[in-house]
Amino acid sequence: MTRLSYEALQAENSQLKELVVSLKAEIDTLKERLTAYEHRLKKSSRNSSKPPGSDGLGKPNAPKRGKGGRRSGGQPGHKGQTLIRSKHVDHVRHHHPASCAYCGGLCRQIYYADNCSQFLYSWGL
Repeated sequence: MTRLSYEALQAENSQLKELVVSLKAEIDTLKERLTAYEHRLKKSSRNSSKPPGSDGLGKPNAPKRGKGGRRSGGQPGHKGQTLIRSKHVDHVRHHHPASCAYCGGLCRQIYYADNCSQFLYSWGL
């Protein structure tokens, strides 16, 4: 083990101080860049003028609503309204499709009853 002279130690100390100063300056610039990147990450199409396509794949989470005390549907005490079928019909119109809306095939009626609201069709293919 060799003993270093006082001058050599002073020179090494000044070099290390210069290194510390340059590293501190580099850390400061990196902190500024990190702050800028974090600020950019917080932007989305909802809070800036960015287009929606730049938001990425993640959807923003909607705030969770608490469950209400009521059940779905009509509430107790609410008077419902419904249309009542008339016993005396003024006129009846029969509407029969001439062709299938999907394939264009011709339709022929097989069954229809006055009190029935269903049609059965035979497809002439």
